[in-house]
Amino acid sequence: MVDIEIGVNIGRKRCKKCGAPLRSGFRACEKCGQPVNEQAVEGQQTASVSEGGEVVIGVIANATQARGLGRKSYNLVITNRRLIGAELTSKMIAGEAERVAREAKARGEGLMAQMSKRAFAGINLYERYYSMPAEAIIAENKDNWAIPIEQIESCDMDESDNGYPTQLTVRWEGGKNTFSFDPKVLGSGRVSADDAKAMLSQARVKKVK
Repeated sequence: MVDIEIGVNIGRKRCKKCGAPLRSGFRACEKCGQPVNEQAVEGQQTASVSEGGEVVIGVIANATQARGLGRKSYNLVITNRRLIGAELTSKMIAGEAERVAREAKARGEGLMAQMSKRAFAGINLYERYYSMPAEAIIAENKDNWAIPIEQIESCDMDESDNGYPTQLTVRWEGGKNTFSFDPKVLGSGRVSADDAKAMLSQARVKKVK
């Protein structure tokens, strides 16, 4: 079987069914639709299907949005029906830090290892959304939101600064939202602008450029 590791660059891997390259962040082969979880090794996460057939296509991880004088971080979850903004909160990161440090201690790892686990906790929290139903993702935090795909008028990528960070502007019936994401940073899932465009196109967003 093809060895697929959730959350890392799977662009170098190929679909075991049709041989097409598998992009970062995708849950299924773009060419033949073979689910990535069916190509994964035993014990890895599998994609979840919500009631009514809503499935997660991919995740643009750790995207930031300017809000007043500060910024908010979101994992942008793209399904075949909605664009979901799953906020990455300090409480979630703190909880994950406690969990990984506790597990490291239980494995007999030293204090330095535990501190290292704490320091990098939270950067891979986006992985959970590959196996969560859409409704559960929306309900995870009170400030999470969702935009139906049919309400999205366009998604524009701006890579003018040598491609990093990429600016994604989503125009929809309720207004306009702009996010920044950088495939070079830890916890990004290595999703490039081209990967993000392909996800949005697969979700049938009217205009992606």
